[in-house]
Order: sequence, then C-alpha cells, then structure tokens
Amino acid sequence: SPEVVELSTFAIGIYPVTCSEYKVAVDANIVPAPPSWADAPDFASIASLPVTYVTPESAALYAAWATAQDALYTWSIATVEQWMEGAGDGVYPYGDDTAVLASININGQGPVEPVGSRAADMTATGLYDMCGNVMEFTSSMWENDSGWIVKGGNAYSALESCTVEWAGMIGSGGWGGGMS
Repeated sequence: SPEVVELSTFAIGIYPVTCSEYKVAVDANIVPAPPSWADAPDFASIASLPVTYVTPESAALYAAWATAQDALYTWSIATVEQWMEGAGDGVYPYGDDTAVLASININGQGPVEPVGSRAADMTATGLYDMCGNVMEFTSSMWENDSGWIVKGGNAYSALESCTVEWAGMIGSGGWGGGMS
C-alpha cells in the first residue's frame, strides 16, 4: 500500500525564485552567483527569469537567508509531498487536459522564460511554472540518499516529466552546475 504522509500547514511561493530575488542574497555574500549569469548580456535581461544553475546547497542557504528577512514565513525547499500538494490532483499540475501541453514551456519549446509567462501553466492552487520552464528542487532525497528529487520538467524535458507523478534526481554538484 502507498506510504501516507501527514503534512503540516505550509506555503509555497506563487512563482519560482527569480534571478532578481536571488541577486539580493548574492549581493549580501550569502550565496554565489550562478555560473549561467556570466553568459547574460546584462542582468536586466535575466532579472525576471527563474534562477537556474544553483546547487541544492546554495538553494538551502538562500532559503535560510530569506527566512531571516521575512517576518511572516519560514522559507525552505519544498518536500516532494508539499510540491505534489501544491501541484494538485490532476495528471499534470494544471489538471488533466493534454491539449494544454501545447501552451506549456516544455518538450524543447525553450528557452527559459520569465516566471508566470504562461497563464496555462497555473495550478488549481494558484501556483505557476510547476510544469515546464525549469525543474524545481525538493528537499527530499532519492533512494539511498544518492541525490535530491526534482519535479516539474523544464523547457527541454520530455512531456512525461511534466506529470505530477514524475520525479528526477540531481546530485550535489547538479546538472552542469545545478538546476533550479
């Protein structure tokens, strides 16, 4: 029988963390700048994109720092169970309609787009970009603690990575330096 996990109350950000938000922690010397920023013609061109190419460790440092800045919420990286709760009950985070996949940034449609760019990629709980654009870390570990579980597919992923049930793995060093 499936494992039952009891979830306490939690909140998930409506959008993934943007480069602009992450830069505040970079400027405060909390986390290193992602290596992908060096390829940007200027920071304004990436400011509203979801931050990518960070390690799980840097993401955890950012969450701890953000908690210290926020009087209302404790920030953390969502567990797989929390991510799935935010994604909703459908086959895909936005529901069961496969026709919507044509409106999602996945399956080679890339490049990565500003957060919340595609209205069709909104869950019933009001969260954006949980299917495509960039994968999201969870704080849950893969079997034998061999890496972190990632969810949601990215702009270049196969369609099946967009299902709520799909999970991938990323090691400590990440894919090419990390993934969001």
